[in-house]
Amino acid sequence: MFQSNTLSAEISSLKRADRELVEDSFRVMSISLATLQGAEMIPRYIDSPVRDGYQFRVYQQLGELYIKQDRIKDAADTYAAVVRDLARVNTLTLARRPTLAFLDSLAPTAAPLRLLDVGYGDGDMLRAIAHWARARNQSVDLVGIDLNPRSVAAALASSDGGYAIDYRTGDYADLAGEQWDAVISSLVAHHMTHEQLVAFIRFMDAQATLGWFINDLHRHGFAFLGFPLLATLMRWHPIVRHDGALSVARSYRTDEWVPILTKAGVTARVFRS
Repeated sequence: MFQSNTLSAEISSLKRADRELVEDSFRVMSISLATLQGAEMIPRYIDSPVRDGYQFRVYQQLGELYIKQDRIKDAADTYAAVVRDLARVNTLTLARRPTLAFLDSLAPTAAPLRLLDVGYGDGDMLRAIAHWARARNQSVDLVGIDLNPRSVAAALASSDGGYAIDYRTGDYADLAGEQWDAVISSLVAHHMTHEQLVAFIRFMDAQATLGWFINDLHRHGFAFLGFPLLATLMRWHPIVRHDGALSVARSYRTDEWVPILTKAGVTARVFRS
């Protein structure tokens, strides 16, 4: 992350002619990669610490080229690779445990527990909930909503078909009034603006009859500095490595949630797990 940010700053500081030359070089690289095997070839050519700072920019340029060429499948494959690695991050960091603990705190229901997961990505949280429910003989009606239209295909590709989960594309606000017992979000809140988060909390509080839960990152220097090292060690996708530390930087500390809840007019317990 630090190298890519430094690279962007260095490019911006160049004279116009030099800056255009650098940008043209990245475009030529992306066109060359597009005629080979796409994003899969990037690690083969960027194979040293000296070149590593260019990696994120090459991925970014290649993605922009795919979109311009309407190469939807290539863009979708890149997105699927990113959310698949994010699911691996969640597994290694035990990120699903707080949400499952919240569900354990709810009283068992005779009718199916109707749950909405906002921003499901790869669908790993919903699959974990389905497994949780099966282990407790709790019938469930699981629905995921995600703004990114590529999430449905990514989630289905990661599913083995053993669980009935309704993956949808769209805005969570359009699902108001659908009788939700619980509404959750996992590692999504830090992507929202302050106003979006206030509106989201109001939605959850109004729509969830049994309870709602936001599971998100906590801003901390150790996580900010340590995640890029962990992601590099685990060989996760470069976009995951780059955006992981940025996500930590954008997340909230425990005391910063209080004014957000106050503005939303909602009372809730804020805690670190």
